[in-house]
Amino acid sequence: MLAGVLASRLPRHRLVVDDPETRVRHARGQSLPDWVALRTGRLGAVPDGVAFPNNGAEVRELLAWAAAVGARVVPYGGGTSVVGGVTPAADGSPWLTISLEHMAGLRALDDASLLATFGPGTAGPDVEAALRARG
Repeated sequence: MLAGVLASRLPRHRLVVDDPETRVRHARGQSLPDWVALRTGRLGAVPDGVAFPNNGAEVRELLAWAAAVGARVVPYGGGTSVVGGVTPAADGSPWLTISLEHMAGLRALDDASLLATFGPGTAGPDVEAALRARG
């Protein structure tokens, strides 16, 4: 499957990874059609690069860079999309997936109100585990 991944059409950027395995791992979500596509190797389009920003400033930098190079952007949270939202379209444009996994996790917990704030890309099971650990 990896041998069939075309070369990236994006220029180099310090936050963007363009190896085939990372691109394939971020090309689909968790729906049945996604699983079938992954299992059969019929992925269609894959992102040209995957970025892993650590903060909002890097997200803004990536969005400005994508606009400058004519790339479309796909946000990638926990990777659990079941509606095709993380799958790039095969429309001829270069695609950049911005993975928010480095920004995930518990940011704050107010013990009085029990209001918790989590970073983008935090998956549901990780929310539950973080809250369970805090009682």
